[in-house]
Amino acid sequence: MKKLNKLNKPLSFSNQKGIGDRGLTLIELLVVVTIMGVIAGIAVYSYVRIIEKTEEDVCDANALLLKREYERSLVLENIDHSDVFFASFLMGSSVESCEGCEFTYEDGDVLCNKRTEGDKDENGEVPFF
Repeated sequence: MKKLNKLNKPLSFSNQKGIGDRGLTLIELLVVVTIMGVIAGIAVYSYVRIIEKTEEDVCDANALLLKREYERSLVLENIDHSDVFFASFLMGSSVESCEGCEFTYEDGDVLCNKRTEGDKDENGEVPFF
């Protein structure tokens, strides 16, 4: 048995205000597509930034691991640092370098050529564009 409203007509839920049977207008579709485009743009930018940050973190971790292994090797061999010994150490090391990265040993730190201090401003911070 159908429910009746106050005017003794069957209740109809399809003719309510909103989308109903008429569908979406072109303006509504444009607004939805624009909002989805903005959200997608933000998501892609965030994803790319997360990937870049992860690559930087891996490079830092590899440099720290190389530094510890190299200093351990210096102590075990009982020798001082030399560029020749560091180069031979890198060739025999199991630590993989990042893509296009070359490690150097300067002032007690292992540095990656991709992550130079030249990227920082006079305050030691990376400039914001």
